[in-house]
Amino acid sequence: MSSSKPSGSKTKRKITDEHRNFQEKWELEYFCSEVKDKIICLICNNAISVPKLYNIKRHYEQHKSKYDTYEGLMRQEKLKEFKLGMKKQQFMFTKVSQESEAAVHASYVLSEMIAKHSKPFTEGDFIKECLIKAAEIVCPGSVKTFQAISLSRNTVVERVTDMARNLNDQIKEKSSCFEAFSIACDETTDGAPSMTGKTNGFVALLRKKLSETSDGSNIHHTHCIIHQEVLCTKIMVPTGQASWRLVAFDFDHTIVDGNSDVQVQKLAPDETIPDSIQDHYSPNGWTNFMREVFRYLHSQGISQEDYVACLNSLPLVQGIKELFKILHEQGNEIVIISDANSIFIEHVLKKEGLSVAKIFTNPAYFDEEGRLCINEYQDQDWCTLCSRNLCKGSILKDYIAKRQEEGVNFNQVAYVGDGRNDLCPSLTLTSRDLVFPRKGFKLDSLIQEKKEDLDAAYFTWESGHDIRNILFTDNLNELV
Repeated sequence: MSSSKPSGSKTKRKITDEHRNFQEKWELEYFCSEVKDKIICLICNNAISVPKLYNIKRHYEQHKSKYDTYEGLMRQEKLKEFKLGMKKQQFMFTKVSQESEAAVHASYVLSEMIAKHSKPFTEGDFIKECLIKAAEIVCPGSVKTFQAISLSRNTVVERVTDMARNLNDQIKEKSSCFEAFSIACDETTDGAPSMTGKTNGFVALLRKKLSETSDGSNIHHTHCIIHQEVLCTKIMVPTGQASWRLVAFDFDHTIVDGNSDVQVQKLAPDETIPDSIQDHYSPNGWTNFMREVFRYLHSQGISQEDYVACLNSLPLVQGIKELFKILHEQGNEIVIISDANSIFIEHVLKKEGLSVAKIFTNPAYFDEEGRLCINEYQDQDWCTLCSRNLCKGSILKDYIAKRQEEGVNFNQVAYVGDGRNDLCPSLTLTSRDLVFPRKGFKLDSLIQEKKEDLDAAYFTWESGHDIRNILFTDNLNELV
């Protein structure tokens, strides 16, 4: 669902229009300096997010009692001392020691082991913790060396990507002198669209690539005969019917690995929402609560750019981007049904390059003053499993009915979610459909309690790869 501003709204403000350029006099007044377009506090070395006088003043308040005693020449000398200290620190960071090179090498080796054993990339943090504990016992003098090994999730992803790119380059270089070679694919790919698809299947793409070389090369392929019957049933569709799969996703903790509403609350001073705002919260009134939160954040000078920066720090769930890619490649239709808001969802989808057929959520917009506003998607009183402003079950049923009127009949519906309000759409599904509750989250426990009321087959998941492995397995009909 797209959102729009009210008629007559002004063009959104830019930081440059608000005169947020750093002023040199702030160095002496608040002991801060501009380093590579960032404002750095020279006292504590922390970055100040936006070059606004209000933000700089607020940060300096915590140091004011100690450093306001420096005046005149003493203050100028103290500023020179701070700047000199920062230059020395920057110089230290530029030195690359043998120890740091060994730490990087170890990071690559351990990342390779994580990938080879198909472990989640988040396991890197646990491995590092184990290494440090062992070092504290075996070689206490080398603990800092082990602490220097970077194994965060993002680092492991970068390392694995680097190694994969390097292997790809090596294979290209060596294969250029081959006369002939064979490829044996894992048996778990038998019958999968990624292998046998007429347009985007592995064999079809390989033949297309060979034809582009125009050197007379040819390819012969064989396929396990026991799957032929299964393949026939997959491509035979009754005349006049469209055979599609609909996949409906929640947003928070399902597409993004966190809660977008909770994330932006960190923009508040000291990352704390006042009790007077918290009083607006009720189990059935989250949207009204967030409306007050947005009003409060606006009063504290939070702009649209601040929201964007905050949302950009919210990562996708591992494997979700790859899942979206293969869903689109195989002709699946994707929708999002979420109690978040249109501004947050549309920004994340655009930033990550993800597309969906439809978004059902609370409409939001920035008004002419730059304040984020939100309205309820609906006002319903028929469903006690969902919040009053949005019944996910009725939205899903209405969308399926609407697509039937348009000539699209889904032969299967899959619902992916995590929270309490995802139970309602799960209970509307039939015995041929699928539910994917995120492992360890509320929907998982609710489904355990409501097994007898659930007609659809359900599979817990921890990453997008888990969902993909179920949706595109050869024996899906046996699992349902």
